[in-house]
Amino acid sequence: MKKTIQLFAIVVALAFTTTISAQIPDNGIWPAGQSYTDLNGVVHDIDAILDSGKPVFIDAFADWCGPCWSYHQTHALENLHTQYGPGGTDELVVLGIESDPATPASAITNPNSHPASGDWSNGITYPLINDNTIASVINQAYYPTIIMICPDRMVTEVGQASTTNLYNRSKTCASSSSHAVDPRLIENTSVKDFCEGGEAGMSVLLQNFGTTPLTSAQIEVFEGTTSVATKNWTGNLATYEVEDVYIGSVAPSAQTTYSIEITSTNDDTANDKIAAVIKPASVLEVGITHKELSVVLNVDQYTSEIGMVLDEGDLPSTDYMGIYNNASISNPIGYVKMGTYPDNAGIITETWSVNDEGCHYIVLVDKYGDGYTFNKPTASVRVKGWHTASLPVSASFEKGTHRIFEVKFTGELGVNDEEFASNFKTYPNPANNIVNVEFELNTQSEAIVSIVNTVGQTVAVNNLGNVSGTQTTQMDVSGLDSGMYIVKIKTTNGEQTKRISIIK
Repeated sequence: MKKTIQLFAIVVALAFTTTISAQIPDNGIWPAGQSYTDLNGVVHDIDAILDSGKPVFIDAFADWCGPCWSYHQTHALENLHTQYGPGGTDELVVLGIESDPATPASAITNPNSHPASGDWSNGITYPLINDNTIASVINQAYYPTIIMICPDRMVTEVGQASTTNLYNRSKTCASSSSHAVDPRLIENTSVKDFCEGGEAGMSVLLQNFGTTPLTSAQIEVFEGTTSVATKNWTGNLATYEVEDVYIGSVAPSAQTTYSIEITSTNDDTANDKIAAVIKPASVLEVGITHKELSVVLNVDQYTSEIGMVLDEGDLPSTDYMGIYNNASISNPIGYVKMGTYPDNAGIITETWSVNDEGCHYIVLVDKYGDGYTFNKPTASVRVKGWHTASLPVSASFEKGTHRIFEVKFTGELGVNDEEFASNFKTYPNPANNIVNVEFELNTQSEAIVSIVNTVGQTVAVNNLGNVSGTQTTQMDVSGLDSGMYIVKIKTTNGEQTKRISIIK
């Protein structure tokens, strides 16, 4: 099981990694109905605390976690509690929650329960709690996870900060709801890019920020002052509940900034508008002879928990996990179900044949929910055309991610070989030290033979000068690493390529 974090060394490394995604509740909103009972039997009703206007800081730790204990010993949270909690200025609440389901409550105050820690109650006056459910509420993937819940139910991960920094963060919180009818837009969830001549789906995260149930709202998308999409939403959202609302599609011709707005009457219009920038999708050129796309994964060791889909056309759904039930795809170009790879699989390359030009997408899912980057800040995902520069895809997502791009076919790296050359050969293939290159030019021309690696870098060059007829040259590849390369002939009439493998 990934990232239950039972290996202490992994926890230590992770606790000081700053590139990990925040672990917070779904949609960044604290769910209603959460209460926690501390070691003294006192119940802490989070809704009641937030409704009183006080932010709540939660340190979700594990008794056996060394970095958790180290931060605990700084007393940053204790000082926050004594200065600004109920015994101080009474502006906020601090809770320490042992969130590892495998740890009993008795371990919290037992100084000998684990060599990495001691008695967590020693010198601490804020409530300490043992709870087995909060980890799932905040999608916790590492310890410690320190969050701040604002009265408006927005949740942020604040990390192992100082008392001063934590207090300053609390002052940025918005207040709780105060109007009866108050729909609020809290996040643009629209598709961020579009293919040439295509459309982009517009959606937004709608929250009921009113004190009464929200049953309807009109949401419009504006390009300048022109309304280009409208959604008359109906439903039943309780206070602070959210829903991802699909509004409609737009057809931009260039990068465009749209405004998504609530246009129905409500009690507070200050939170009725959010911007959405839609840009042209990146283009990958694919050789017409070798219609291939590759996905290269340089990701964390938990490769048994990842999956991906490569397909043509518009993105079918943002239900990333649902895609892996194969319900949203009819005939994917490439499909790797979670569990296909063993853990510690290393760098993975998947290559698939593509059929058509136009819009394509890659969808990536991590079953555990913290992306491909656990304890690996250098993790990366790239989608590559056969001979073109690659497109980066976020590897630090939490539940899923996608990248839309456009495929355009080219004649290998230029024009078709019939236009200027024939009998193009490379041998041996695979090669070790020397690659022989033979070809025949139909007309006299300047000719350059080069070898290019898979990221587009030229690693060897031989300028043959102004020649015609049959040409033979040798390329020294003894200094190159094992892998796939491209041999390229460039003349005044165009370019032609062939792939070779180098094995050491």
